[in-house]
Amino acid sequence: MHEYADSQFGHIFAVGVTREDARKSLVLALKGMVVRGEIRTAVEYLVQLLETDDFKANTIDTSWLDGIIKAKSIAMKEDPHTIVASAVIYRAFQMVKSEEAAFKEFWQKGQTATQGITRLTQFPMDITYQDVKYSFTVQRRGPDSLVLSLRGEDLIHARIRERSDGVLLGIWGGQTHEIDGLEEPLGLRMVLDGQTWLLPNQFDPSELRTDVTGKLIRFLQDDGCEVVAGKPYAEVEAMKMVMPLIATESGTVSHAKSGGAVIEAGDLLGTLKLKDPNKVKKISPFGGKFRFSSDEGSDAPPSASEALEDAINATNLVLDGYFLPVEETVNILLERLCDPTLPDIDGGRWQRACSVLNGIVDRYLAVECIFAGKKVDAVMREQIRINSGELDTLLKIVLAHARINQRTQMVISLLKQAPTLPQRIMGGPIGWADDHAPISDEFRASIERLSNLRGADYGEVALTASNILLEKRLPSIDKRLLELKSILLGGVGLDRAWGTAEAGDLKSLIESPTLAVDLLPSLFADTDTDVADAALEVYTKRVYRAHNVISTDIVRSEGLDSMNFKFQFNTYPEESPLRFGIMVVTSTLDQARAQMSAILDRLSDHIGNAPKDTPIHVLHIALSDQIEDPALADCCAALLNEYRGRMAELGVKFVNVISYVPPNLPHYYTFTAASGYQEDPLYRGERPTVAHLLELARLENYNLTRLPTVNRDLHVYVGESKQGFGKRGLQKHMLLRRISHSRDAADGGIERVLGKAVEALDLASLDPRTKGTSSGRIYINFLPVQTNSPFDVCVSSLKTKVLEFISRNSTELLAQQVDEIEIRFRIAENPGSAVQVPVRIMATSMSGQWLKVDVYREYLDPQTGKATQFCMLDKDGSEEACFLEPYPMPGTLQQKRSIARAIGTTYIYDFLGLIEKAMVLEWRQYIAASGGGEVPVDMFRAEELVLSSGDENLSKAEASRIAGSNDIGMVAWQCFMKTPEYPDGREIVLVGNDCTFMSGSFGVKEDDFYFAVSQYARQRGLPRVYIASNSGARIGLVEELKPYFKVAWNDASNPSLGFKYLYLSPDDYAAFPAGTVNASEVIDDGETRMKLDDIIGQIHGIGVENLRGSGMIAGEQSAAYADAFTLSYITGRSVGIGAYLCRLGQRNIQMTNGPLILTGYLALNKLLGREVYTSQDQLGGPQVMMPNGVSHMQVGDDQEGVRAILRWLSYVPSTCFTRSSALPSTDPVSRKIEFKPTKTPYDPRHMIAGTEAVDGSWVGGFFDKGSWTETMAEWGKSVVCGRARLGGIPMGVIAVETRLMEQRIPADPANPESRETVLAQAGQVWFPDSAHKTATAIRDFNNAENLPLIIFANWRGFSGGTRDMYGEILKFGAMIVDELRVYRHPVFVYIPPNGELRGGAWVVVDPTINEERMEMYADEESRGGILEPPGICEVKFRDKDQKAVMHRLDPVLLELDQEPEANQAEIAAREAQLLPMYTQVAHEFADLHDRSGRMLAKGVIRDVVKWENARKYFFDRLQRRLTTDDLGVECNANRSVVEERLLSLALQNGVEWDDDAAVTKWLCDDAEMVKSEVSSIEHDAKIDNAIQTLGKLDEKALQHVLEKFSQAGTN
Repeated sequence: MHEYADSQFGHIFAVGVTREDARKSLVLALKGMVVRGEIRTAVEYLVQLLETDDFKANTIDTSWLDGIIKAKSIAMKEDPHTIVASAVIYRAFQMVKSEEAAFKEFWQKGQTATQGITRLTQFPMDITYQDVKYSFTVQRRGPDSLVLSLRGEDLIHARIRERSDGVLLGIWGGQTHEIDGLEEPLGLRMVLDGQTWLLPNQFDPSELRTDVTGKLIRFLQDDGCEVVAGKPYAEVEAMKMVMPLIATESGTVSHAKSGGAVIEAGDLLGTLKLKDPNKVKKISPFGGKFRFSSDEGSDAPPSASEALEDAINATNLVLDGYFLPVEETVNILLERLCDPTLPDIDGGRWQRACSVLNGIVDRYLAVECIFAGKKVDAVMREQIRINSGELDTLLKIVLAHARINQRTQMVISLLKQAPTLPQRIMGGPIGWADDHAPISDEFRASIERLSNLRGADYGEVALTASNILLEKRLPSIDKRLLELKSILLGGVGLDRAWGTAEAGDLKSLIESPTLAVDLLPSLFADTDTDVADAALEVYTKRVYRAHNVISTDIVRSEGLDSMNFKFQFNTYPEESPLRFGIMVVTSTLDQARAQMSAILDRLSDHIGNAPKDTPIHVLHIALSDQIEDPALADCCAALLNEYRGRMAELGVKFVNVISYVPPNLPHYYTFTAASGYQEDPLYRGERPTVAHLLELARLENYNLTRLPTVNRDLHVYVGESKQGFGKRGLQKHMLLRRISHSRDAADGGIERVLGKAVEALDLASLDPRTKGTSSGRIYINFLPVQTNSPFDVCVSSLKTKVLEFISRNSTELLAQQVDEIEIRFRIAENPGSAVQVPVRIMATSMSGQWLKVDVYREYLDPQTGKATQFCMLDKDGSEEACFLEPYPMPGTLQQKRSIARAIGTTYIYDFLGLIEKAMVLEWRQYIAASGGGEVPVDMFRAEELVLSSGDENLSKAEASRIAGSNDIGMVAWQCFMKTPEYPDGREIVLVGNDCTFMSGSFGVKEDDFYFAVSQYARQRGLPRVYIASNSGARIGLVEELKPYFKVAWNDASNPSLGFKYLYLSPDDYAAFPAGTVNASEVIDDGETRMKLDDIIGQIHGIGVENLRGSGMIAGEQSAAYADAFTLSYITGRSVGIGAYLCRLGQRNIQMTNGPLILTGYLALNKLLGREVYTSQDQLGGPQVMMPNGVSHMQVGDDQEGVRAILRWLSYVPSTCFTRSSALPSTDPVSRKIEFKPTKTPYDPRHMIAGTEAVDGSWVGGFFDKGSWTETMAEWGKSVVCGRARLGGIPMGVIAVETRLMEQRIPADPANPESRETVLAQAGQVWFPDSAHKTATAIRDFNNAENLPLIIFANWRGFSGGTRDMYGEILKFGAMIVDELRVYRHPVFVYIPPNGELRGGAWVVVDPTINEERMEMYADEESRGGILEPPGICEVKFRDKDQKAVMHRLDPVLLELDQEPEANQAEIAAREAQLLPMYTQVAHEFADLHDRSGRMLAKGVIRDVVKWENARKYFFDRLQRRLTTDDLGVECNANRSVVEERLLSLALQNGVEWDDDAAVTKWLCDDAEMVKSEVSSIEHDAKIDNAIQTLGKLDEKALQHVLEKFSQAGTN
């Protein structure tokens, strides 16, 4: 096409036998013609012209077309609503397509955000046509299915398909439409079924809207003034930049916002009264009935199999994230599964149902197992890596997970209806637990995987799945009843985990922990009286097992069957009155009503003359054929009310009614005398005595909601406090109560029962009703008497087992927020004694320390059985304080603990308990490894440090403060700890933010306190651990001024015009203390005003003064790192100065949920004007801080964090003035090193720490087994660093990665164009990050850790490419030299087997950098030199040199060289043949220059050390170095001087100087003599200095000095 081309670029010619035939052919040709591109045609118009009567009759002339155009008699016609629907479908399809492409492009760059993914399945769509606006909601019901809704009504269900030419085929209302379109500046130009329509975009130029988020600085024109098109009308600030907003039209402006307003993109700032009003076209919203065809055709109904397939497909679409109604989809699926017309298949109808359900669950799990328990960011990074070539797969995964709520709801709905399916599918009374309806192994495995899902999104589905597994684990009730009958009749013995009881042994059945007590009532009225009698006896004795049942007697007379029994409390039985009870078996409540007088008569006869004045007797009524009735409890209460006088006379304490219809499980109702024989709701559903054994009465301060549990002896309640406390109102707790019949409490039973309790809490926490609970509390009542040991021994043993359980399971206990464990035992006063002493072991956090374990002796009222008091037992068994109260209401401490947990961390005071529990575990592991020893007594003690208000001095608190009573947001302790490394004890200083006090922010008081604590630790040389969870520097305003200030408006009637100043009235100004504000007096509007110039306030610590304090502690933290050991543990969010303190302290352990940030993500999103970041973790989580080296270690929770702290401290000396203590090692230093570094790439950690062989055997490395701890693992991966022990002596370790590693630089979510960068890093090379890491590690080892250092040097050099030179490789390489130069402890540089050290890499670790401290060694198979052999041969042994060697050595060439000119071709051929081999010869020649023998000969290494013997060699050498260094410190002399003196002494004493072990032994054995001799060095040095000084004096001055000495001696 060119500028002179005819616009009619296409022509159609039609032929026919007649003109009419030709016309028809032309019409068909035009209708079949499609023109693509930005070209508008008149094809549709031409078709209509050809169809006119005039054209058909050929009565047209040259004026015919002009007449038609003038009359507008021909126009394209189509239903407007069809056009609108087509436009919506087209735009929806294109929007989804472009959004999907955008997401995939985004992820391809390494971006991980998924925000907005849900708009791919549901979104609004507005279309304006013919000045009417249609506002649709579009839902995707599948990849090719759309539903268009208008005003909440689903109108059009369309299926769409894109042809290869880009045209959409849309099918709805029984019709197929072809849709194509082109978005133009003016709107959408759409071709619908061959006709072109324009749907214009609507824009209102009279509205001034912002397209940025930020702050409106000012309008550039006053309200009511003129705005000019193309000129700025306002200025806004966004991302610290000022930018103008440009008007698109001219007119008079009316301001809708005023200067200073915070604005978001799309906000209306003002309106324009346009100069040309015609530019505004008013659009009216659609309000009529939308026309569409509902005729979907008359296809034949699908078969049953096809209908089921359609239903399965629909559920799969829900699982894929598409928008379908969940309940309707589930119901249709179940209806199709139960369709009796479905054909039979192999395995049967039930197995088909199981297969379908399993497929649905598997499809759900395929996505959710990827996300469960993980952060979305981390998942996305991993999935992008896995699916980098198939991002469509990733899009499907993310799209499905985005609809997790509807996916989960569908799975839950299916699982909840599954128990009814067998009966619905197969017909008849087939139950879920029936043998005729087993679930397949695959389905069971899938349900188990569902039950293991963890996370806020999966609670209910995991709980539902867990309950199904528990139900399916039990045999059917029929089976269990038959088995129970057989046992009761003595046919078989009870089969238990620890053995089978003899047949007929009912005592074993009564005491069995596995007895299904609730099945026994079904046998009370059994036709076999032997079964019924045995069931009554077993039930009664089991229910009253905690008592002493003296006798039982079955009475069957006068149409009334009962079990009469007598019992006593078994605690101090001689003081307990005899009690009487009967269990009456009748059929229904009506029958019981008729027999009530007889029942009470029988009870009266049974009691006889026993005391009745106190309610101590019991009545049980079993209704063996009572149908379920919601009003049964009220009916029972009404019946008992009629006889309450008689029951009171008989001393009836309670009446328990058991209602059931065999074989169903019974319902229990209890009516107590204390309530006038009305039902006590607390006892509903409880077996008799269960509530008493669970001590539910002590929960009277809580409103209880019981959660379902399969184990009827284990109850879980959500307890809500009856009274609110503090700002957070009512608190909720998880309360677990358990009865245990286990007899092996002292032999593993405690651990087993407590473990089950914690599992039950974990399962119960999945119930949505537990949301918001702030703690978990466990109560367990062990019923069997502990009789095997003396009382005090038994108590001590049980206490130890509880403490050990807490230590081993602290992570799980923390996860379930367990704050209290209470275990009740009955312990024989003496072995074999009938007197039982009730004892409680309490592990509680109420005193401040987490789960502090104490023992209490319980005193009971012999009449009521209730405890009268609890007395704490001391270590020697003596009683201390006694008390009795119900469980207290939550107070300040519990509220603070709840706040800390809500933000994902642990309350600061609870860390003391965590440390103690972790120390117990450390000791147990050490004892197990060393083969003996005991956990020391009083291994941990913490004394709180406080800052006195007068002199600002830090000191230990005189008395232990109540936990949580701190009045600033920071607390500290000086902790005394007995550890395996320091069994006699060591001290550390622990300081941390109290995140519950003003969010842990730093105010002036906190800054002063932190400064004082840091200096306190630094002056004493103590290690200081900082626990960080804060919100940065504190911010605030002078709140007391807010109600009083006034505004001086420019125009009081129109505030949008802004204001002049803020002011106070003279009276208000005078009312505030002097200095609260700076103000100047002005007269305005006829009144005197105090114009505010500055607001100062009376509170110190709300603004810039906090920044000054932050600067102070930042400087102190930097100094502390240089002078003493500092370690930070980031347990929660740390912001601003909190983050900087962690960095300035250098050594950081970061918890997964503890980000280090400068600005919160919500604030950044606000500035950016869009949702860019989804969490703080994207800014400073471990995924950011571990790869950049800010954090050294990552832990999953606070217990793991505390263990990491203790692990790190195990390498650290007790003070910065000493060396770390050696830990006795079970790994002999004399053993050979089994793992040998290879020439091929290997993991250097195996060389350091050892590894497991394929057969599971241990392959030892250089250091002691189990002593290696790596730090900074994610940063600078081409270097490995950490700490380990050699013969028990801690050392700093630096090794080299030989494998190819990757450095990942993440994409910035704030910049859509940024990409993730993956940089390959070769092994044995220093890169900028790994060189920086090396220098950092050396500095850490040197500063206060005082660790000897070994460097396994295996570097070929530094990376010197452009990128790395720009990345400051020179700077970081030089830093290595800087740090080694000032290293104060022994440094061994060792080139390992098959290692090499070359060029600049040798330079930065050469011993001459610090000859006093550094020594270099090499293995006999190592290499060292400037260049590698191929490199040096390119310079010093080139081809011509190699050919010269050929001609010197090769006999063929020697012969050919006799006539070189004649044999020139043969010589060249021979050279070419030999060159590859002689190149290898040259390389070997060069390599011989790099071997350890030459290194030793040239004195650049101290010794050649064979790898397999290196452990013993370096241990001996290290011991010697440390001993001589200590001597040097004592005599204040450098090492070389000490070595000289020791050498002469050694020769005198016949010690082999080159034998490190012998020298060390001599130095230790003759320590006093050696020390005395070496100490003279300092004395001699002083004399030499004095002589040198005196030698510089002239004779006169020297004479004067001598006179002075003489006078001094005389005096």
